Amino acid sequence: MNNVLYRKYRPRKWEDVIGQRAAVKSLKNLLDDGRAQTFLLHGPSGVGKTTLARIATRHLGCHNAGLIEIPAAVFTGVESMRELQDLTQYKPFGQSKVRAVILDESQRLSAHAWDSLLKTCEEPPEHVYWFFCTTNPAKIPDTIKTRAASIALRALNPEDLRRLVDHIITIERFKVTDGVVDLIIREAHGSPRQALVNLSACANITDRKEAATLLRTVLDSDPVLELCRFLVTKGSWVKGMAIVQKLKDENPEGVRIIVANYMSAVAMNAKTDKAACAILSTLDAFSAPFDGADANAQLITAIGRAIFSGE
Repeated sequence: MNNVLYRKYRPRKWEDVIGQRAAVKSLKNLLDDGRAQTFLLHGPSGVGKTTLARIATRHLGCHNAGLIEIPAAVFTGVESMRELQDLTQYKPFGQSKVRAVILDESQRLSAHAWDSLLKTCEEPPEHVYWFFCTTNPAKIPDTIKTRAASIALRALNPEDLRRLVDHIITIERFKVTDGVVDLIIREAHGSPRQALVNLSACANITDRKEAATLLRTVLDSDPVLELCRFLVTKGSWVKGMAIVQKLKDENPEGVRIIVANYMSAVAMNAKTDKAACAILSTLDAFSAPFDGADANAQLITAIGRAIFSGE
């Protein structure tokens, strides 16, 4: 059961969503006012984009028969999008009042696939709603952005994550010490989904060192955390760019936030002035937000500053 905590406790109502008050209010108002039928939900990985889209579809009266949820990483081509549009032309049977399409990781769509969606995004049938979810809005064509209502989700602060984790620990009656909870939250880097994955790994673990070992197993495959650890050791440019390739589908601003939080924690635990200076130079390189279409270039520049500072 523990390994599906993030599914078991996935929010199903507006009021269940933690730490995204502005996004919830904006999306709900747009739906209630009927001002938009196409939405772009963007933000770091694991903060609730798809969850919020699902809540929105239920708010619209869309039941299972009317909901189409597909991963853009699998259905990337123009033919898939045309088949999808053909399907949405017809109203669903049964209780569902509308059809809703949730396209997860939509930055994976091809340019031709996006082109095929332009007209339906600008003038969708009155019963059709589109929800494009992405960790990298810079890769969404401007022609789509101008036709969609943009909803920005953010990484959660540690206080919000602690409330979530403590609540579930109480319900599940886990025996987890405060030190382990601190570790679970720190290694979640603002992601409620990652926090619950971490809690699953550490359920009923009371020894902080044992928990740290378990979390390393969970997190070692995460390319963002691989980048963080790389920046602490300041490896070679070639290795850094190899990690950047693994991050091609991540939102650069989301990566920046995780790196900044990670480096802040490392700096606070630095044992010497020299070690602190090295970490602070990296923290400085990732202190300014990555905005606009050149966000990927800003990420690469920040990595370069971090690697070569002091040389």
